[in-house]
Amino acid sequence: MGRAGPRRVKAYSREFKLKAVQLSGQPGVLIRDVAESLCIHPFMLSRWRKQVHVAFGWEVIVNGSIIPFWASVIACVAAATLAFMLWRETHSGS
Repeated sequence: MGRAGPRRVKAYSREFKLKAVQLSGQPGVLIRDVAESLCIHPFMLSRWRKQVHVAFGWEVIVNGSIIPFWASVIACVAAATLAFMLWRETHSGS
């Protein structure tokens, strides 16, 4: 039979949580597999992923790296601008 009194809950560091979120964002990686490898429940990892996204406005993108959403938008705009410039250069009548 279990012990009486409050349950003891393990506290994880911010760095551990962010690393777990980063690992779970790798292409082809399942949350379940990352959680199992870190000995945590998949629900906990899912909750951390939501907290990172909501609290900081961050997304797990670009090879699993956690970067600010606005940085990803800037990178997309820069890539589109470069692609357009290259297209214009190759299709100019000169």
